[in-house]
Amino acid sequence: MSNAEPSQLERITVSVWRKYKQGNSTAIEESYDKIMPFCLRVCARTCGRYIDNSDEEASIARMAMLEAFDKYEPQRGSLLLYLGYVIRNRIIDYRRSEEKRNFTPFSAFQSEPYQALEGQEDPAGQILEDLARQQDLERFKSALQQYDIGFDDLVKGSPRQKKTLKAAISIAEKIASDQEMCAYLQEKRMIPIRMLETRCNANRKIIDRYRKFIIASALILIHDIQCLRPYIENRKGGQSCV
Repeated sequence: MSNAEPSQLERITVSVWRKYKQGNSTAIEESYDKIMPFCLRVCARTCGRYIDNSDEEASIARMAMLEAFDKYEPQRGSLLLYLGYVIRNRIIDYRRSEEKRNFTPFSAFQSEPYQALEGQEDPAGQILEDLARQQDLERFKSALQQYDIGFDDLVKGSPRQKKTLKAAISIAEKIASDQEMCAYLQEKRMIPIRMLETRCNANRKIIDRYRKFIIASALILIHDIQCLRPYIENRKGGQSCV
């Protein structure tokens, strides 16, 4: 299996893509031994078990590779990231179709945890982590847009003082953990101020001043945005909302 570093593998993959786009129809086939190990490891990471060339998932990965090379454009960003994204999605589609056909719980496909060999580079793992982070951020961005909030608003409007930051996050936690307040936020697109004041004596000034930050923090918890959740967890404000 190839031990190419992610940056080296990216260069190799881009070179193959360029040849393919220039009309070299055999470019992908000629480079299978360099790129397929990565593809198989994406499959393994996605399935939670070891995958080799004889598995059905390997055939799906080969078709996904052709799809990725056909559809990729430089403005999409990293080709390797895009390739991993396409493979992962096609494997998930396949697993879901198998689940429906065989009535097999999806969790059954993860009974053999995938682990990289000791001392071996794992670019697939890094790529999938990047994919998960990218998808989390896209979900978060989409959720924020419903409240007319952008990332710039959060940069400019976040509490600077530690005590205020904890209080604002505490308010967000109260909203996310309370079914009624959570529903109010999502239905009305507004912070449930009266409920917060009544139930935990929340500081109205903090709510008014840091409204967008509080909403964003609550959405991180409600939508379980994994790549941002540690930011909230590490700055918990305890029981107080004042």
